[in-house]
Amino acid sequence: MQQQNLTVISQHETESLGKRLAQSLQAGQVISLVGDLGAGKTTFVRAIAVGLGVAENLVSSPTFMLIQEYPGDLTLFHFDTYRVANLAEFLDLGAEEYFYADGVCLIEWGDRVK
Repeated sequence: MQQQNLTVISQHETESLGKRLAQSLQAGQVISLVGDLGAGKTTFVRAIAVGLGVAENLVSSPTFMLIQEYPGDLTLFHFDTYRVANLAEFLDLGAEEYFYADGVCLIEWGDRVK
């Protein structure tokens, strides 16, 4: 597993990075997004989604739904694990099935379900 930490300092940089990253994503990849409330995790997911051909207005924080699916050039599975207590609860959602689906997984608060 390759881990890379990146820092951006503005919403514009966040959006630009997300759109660029979208062009290199492949099915089966899982990206964990970690940061404080308001750090821009959902903004980053929205930018990736736009880069994958998803309409920007469709992407929202899935805090109460936990998992959202956005079809685009590559299906995007968007998780928000802020309210998930532990790894077992995350797996009980059927999350692992998404890892093997034909899409890419973005997990907000991924450090909660390492």
